[in-house]
Amino acid sequence: MDESGCTGLKFKRGSSPFFIITLVVIDSAEIAEKISAAIERLRIKKDFWGEFHFQKLHKNLRRDFYVMLQNYPVKFYTIILDKSHSYVRGMEKNELYSEVANIVLDVPDLNGASLFVDKRADKEFRKEFDKSIRSKQNNGKDKRINKIKHKDWKENSLVQVADMICGAMNWYIQKKNDYYVMICKFEHEIIRI
Repeated sequence: MDESGCTGLKFKRGSSPFFIITLVVIDSAEIAEKISAAIERLRIKKDFWGEFHFQKLHKNLRRDFYVMLQNYPVKFYTIILDKSHSYVRGMEKNELYSEVANIVLDVPDLNGASLFVDKRADKEFRKEFDKSIRSKQNNGKDKRINKIKHKDWKENSLVQVADMICGAMNWYIQKKNDYYVMICKFEHEIIRI
């Protein structure tokens, strides 16, 4: 899972008009390992040793990443929140993040899943986020989310997949559809709220 945009509501001071969270679902550990290996092969082939981060990548590396990813059965769910709606007013930034994350996690594909979230913010935020997710997604013995792990790209290369898809979705809502064309080939669902 990764996000694009911010949770701030001070639009005149630079807050983004939209907040986007993307959940990438990979059905098995075997497929996840194959994608991780493919990312490393692409890194070697392109002699690129940084993070595959949508906003920082050259357009050719973005394209190469999406072409590589199309060899694997990946699906994604994206929530696009228009922050101008009145119901988000009065929410704290961290609360808004957790609420939108819980909406995207209400997909049918999760049953005992491990959730990897791109590491952000401080330890206290991560603790509160995990508590919110577990309380809303798990019901007694029915654990939709088995583990929650906050990892950066060096700790788990798959968080780069979520970043790259979420970045393309951010461009999509800005009417820059060039990368959306590449990711729309994956099974996906986009929800606007």
